[in-house]
Amino acid sequence: MRTIGLLLAGAAVGALACLVAPLLLDDSTETAPETPKTNAATRYAFHQEEYIHPLVVGAMVGSDPKTETVCSLNLSSPYLFDLFDNLYRLGGPLDTPKELLEFDIKKRDGRTWVEWEGKHGAFLMYAHIGASPSGAQIVEFYESGGGTGVFGTVAFFKIETDRSFPDNKERTALKILGKIWLGDRYKGRIVYENGVLHIPANESRFGPGGPRDDSPLSIPIP
Repeated sequence: MRTIGLLLAGAAVGALACLVAPLLLDDSTETAPETPKTNAATRYAFHQEEYIHPLVVGAMVGSDPKTETVCSLNLSSPYLFDLFDNLYRLGGPLDTPKELLEFDIKKRDGRTWVEWEGKHGAFLMYAHIGASPSGAQIVEFYESGGGTGVFGTVAFFKIETDRSFPDNKERTALKILGKIWLGDRYKGRIVYENGVLHIPANESRFGPGGPRDDSPLSIPIP
């Protein structure tokens, strides 16, 4: 299934999302002031249409496991598409904007994977693991620059609606709450159940490199 989605920079420039996010303001018609809404339902999601683009996820996760990204991005901005010509394209230059925007929705092992392919074998993909009662969206994310490495991360996001200042325009903000590094070519069935995130030890033949030197990890996510 091919689809067109939201656009931002590639995973190698996660910090860039923080720099451009304040510029991505919605220019829709102004409405009367109202109390900002938090954790409200929006049309953007990790598990159903309208899927958040893997490039957006990659930009916010970043490619350095030691770097903590703290930022949010306006998903409802009409200017996301216009930025493609000025931003980094994972895997090399692209021929058309369509190449950057298209991604696939695939079903594997009972999970829905949202996948984007760049040049020379580069790709980004994610699957939604679950949502906590507090509204934290738990996402399993993988990226490759086209080589043998496929680097995994569990990332935690929140989707909120609020209003910009001083324009008082409604927007949908994607905020990253944190991340857990899985390492290169991680293999394991990550699940969220009864309020606890379970990350098994790496079953891959490539050995250690996941959380806590490849030992299982269980974390309460309220």
